[in-house]
Amino acid sequence: MQQLQELGHWAICLFILVYALATVLGIPGTVLTIAGGTVFGLVWGTFWSVIGATLGALGAFWVARYLLRD
Repeated sequence: MQQLQELGHWAICLFILVYALATVLGIPGTVLTIAGGTVFGLVWGTFWSVIGATLGALGAFWVARYLLRD
C-alpha cells in the first residue's frame, strides 16, 4: 500500500494497464476489480476498473481483428 501511495498518479496508470493486459490475455478481472476498489475506493476503483476493462476489450478486438484473421 505504501508503494502505491509513493507512485501517486502513476498507480492509476499502472492499474489500468495491468487490468487491460489481463483482459486481453483472458484472465478474469474479479480479483483486480476488488483490488481496485480496495486501493482507490469504491467509486474511483469502479471507474478505473471500467476504463481498464474497456481498453482491454478494445485491445482484444484489435488482436482478433488484425493478428488472428484468416
